[in-house]
Amino acid sequence: MALKATTAAMLATAAVLAAGTAAAEKPVRGPLARFAAIDSNGDGAISFEELKGYREAQFAAADLDGDGQITRDELVEVMRARIEARLRARAQAMAEKQADRMLQRADRDGSGTLTADERGLGRLDRMFRRFDKDGDGQISMAEADAARQRWEARRAKRR
Repeated sequence: MALKATTAAMLATAAVLAAGTAAAEKPVRGPLARFAAIDSNGDGAISFEELKGYREAQFAAADLDGDGQITRDELVEVMRARIEARLRARAQAMAEKQADRMLQRADRDGSGTLTADERGLGRLDRMFRRFDKDGDGQISMAEADAARQRWEARRAKRR
């Protein structure tokens, strides 16, 4: 059962990732979202046999113990795998976007990498001095809270 569950989870993940890759190229929603997957011979049309085969494959992938029935536990496992794959794809896209923004801001020489100098202490020192309002070389909780409030106010103005 565990091997079948793992195999089904991997198949579900692969299907979701493949769909995600296709969606990244050109977002397609609704009935056309799985058209290419259903069109197994790639002729640009879906026959009843292709549709039937696709549905049978979906059922077989969800029937983790192969008994011809899909239990609630099997549904939960398949859905969990799909959700996890979507979340991983979303997390990857968010991480790439944040990395690109960081490189745009900090990569002064345009090399596509950050040197220690580019992410150096100059910016950190300026931030520390801005937070340390009384100049005692330490940031108190009150100073940190005041900095957070200033940040939130600036953020609210941008919205």
